[in-house]
Amino acid sequence: MEQNNEVLRKLISLKKEWDECESRIEAIKKELRPVIIERYKQLNYKEKEQEFRKKIAPRKYGTGTRTIGTVNWMEDFKGEGTNEVITIERCAVVRVDDEWILNSFSLNKLINF
Repeated sequence: MEQNNEVLRKLISLKKEWDECESRIEAIKKELRPVIIERYKQLNYKEKEQEFRKKIAPRKYGTGTRTIGTVNWMEDFKGEGTNEVITIERCAVVRVDDEWILNSFSLNKLINF
């Protein structure tokens, strides 16, 4: 019986620690949000209007527009056969209309970009 009580106390203690960690993680995410958005804007951030098809009814479509925000960069690769350097333009969507996509880049990539 004593062993069961000890296990239960340990479980309750670990649950409290878990809950504290979760609330701390949420607080850190709130602090990170404006910092990540500002970092996106420091990079090669561009916005453009884009048309898209939206379903109005079965087999009926209309068009709408939305604002897409992207971060663009160039990457160099070596061709396998020729060893020639190939430059490719890359982009990541970081905003759709007014909604920021905060996980487009890892924090390490944002720091080392």
